[in-house]
Amino acid sequence: MDLEETLREALQRDAAELVPVGPGPDDARRRAHLRRRRVQAGIVSLSAVALVGASLAIVDSRSSGHSPRVSAQPVASQPTPDLAWRSVDGTVLYNTAHFTTSDGVTYALSTAPGAPPSADGVMAQELYSTRNGVDWTHQSLGPAPWVADLTASKGVLYAVGTAPGDQGAIDYNLSKSSDGGANWDPTPIPVSFTPPSASVRLTPTTSIKLARGAHSTLVIASVNYTADVSNVVGNQPFIASGNDVTVLDPRTCKLEKTPTRPSGGCENPSAETHHPWSDFGVTQPELLHQQKALLRDDGGSWDTVPITSAPGTWVQDVASTSHGFLIAESVPSTDGNRDSERLLSSADGRTWTALGSIPPIDSVSISGDRLIGSDSTSATVYTSNDGGDTWSGGPTLSTLFDGQSANGVSTNLDVGPLGFAVVAQPATSLPHTYLLFSSDGSEWKKVDLSSVGAPPPGNGYPTSTSVGTDHIDVTFQSPAARNGDIVTAWKLTTLVGTPKA
Repeated sequence: MDLEETLREALQRDAAELVPVGPGPDDARRRAHLRRRRVQAGIVSLSAVALVGASLAIVDSRSSGHSPRVSAQPVASQPTPDLAWRSVDGTVLYNTAHFTTSDGVTYALSTAPGAPPSADGVMAQELYSTRNGVDWTHQSLGPAPWVADLTASKGVLYAVGTAPGDQGAIDYNLSKSSDGGANWDPTPIPVSFTPPSASVRLTPTTSIKLARGAHSTLVIASVNYTADVSNVVGNQPFIASGNDVTVLDPRTCKLEKTPTRPSGGCENPSAETHHPWSDFGVTQPELLHQQKALLRDDGGSWDTVPITSAPGTWVQDVASTSHGFLIAESVPSTDGNRDSERLLSSADGRTWTALGSIPPIDSVSISGDRLIGSDSTSATVYTSNDGGDTWSGGPTLSTLFDGQSANGVSTNLDVGPLGFAVVAQPATSLPHTYLLFSSDGSEWKKVDLSSVGAPPPGNGYPTSTSVGTDHIDVTFQSPAARNGDIVTAWKLTTLVGTPKA
């Protein structure tokens, strides 16, 4: 059997195990790596409810160098309310970022409604806002996408983005808006990157994240240069590390690709050959991954902040908490298996400390002091109410699904002022979609969304989930028209759940 046949069979085996979500596997993977769910510190508040005593598992992360320590501790908890549901026509198909402000407005960054892509595939950006998850307003951000991340503080919207500069460089800007995104005032951010020399083509992938504290603004910009190594390694799976490029035995690899591993992931990979970076003309492989953190106090200038990260690491989220700032990084594995999360905390945005022992999560969502993370291998959910210092270990999704296996690819996480939410599907041929909701991570309630207006099993897929101040909304995409087997139009349906009185 030749290499092509081997890889084709591996892909077919993997496809049989996956439950597609949204437009397809690429969309599902993109969502898994863009967990941008935030609210500014100090505004995470619930309606007044009676406090009751409860006991839950706590993962202590204050000491470093050890596995998470789980213990039963009494804590004050918020009762999880039952939700009343309504179904409405969906507005936002997929949001690349969303957050809820202190006055209860949820903003979402997405594409313009009904606008087709340009000739080069570019989609215009739109800024949506809602208070109840049903009624939305939107502001155009122009035909060329420029916002990479945004947040708000004291009635002002902050956005960071990039634009083409002189001689092929990239300009970085911080923009502010005091009228809900109708007008923006941009200022430059002193960020620049120099690509390493190489004899092969290098493709840059840029990222920029933003957090707004009480009196300061934190921006983290990064770039990863992906080397086209095909002339040397051919069409074989590989792992590119800071030391070399390792060609893998294709019989031990899967073809699922990630932003940090273009070659695909592997299970128990077997290395065939190792190629030093000099084989590709790269003399400074440390420059393949570059990252800069900048902090500006109100009224001051930008200061560079030293943060050390492993090669290939990318910042998944930057958030403001009651402790200061928090960074969530996705760290690539060194053995070809799944990536992992690293959390860095800082009181002032200048001196950073890695949180010691956190659960084995590979995706995370942050809202003020609240975090929710999941381990895709065991389909286990973990939550924190204190900025990641301690964690509660929730049950595995298979337990909540009465023993059925939950598929990690079809899991969406979110956290907001109302609580923690997980939207997931058991790994069955025609799966129902479930919402798991908790006010504080201790008591979880399950809702079969098919019973409250979701498309019939097998006819629609969840594309986004968000938790606001007094509502949770889950949007589904389902076929609206077909030409034979090809879907020519899609319908969006949003389920909005609000606490019952």
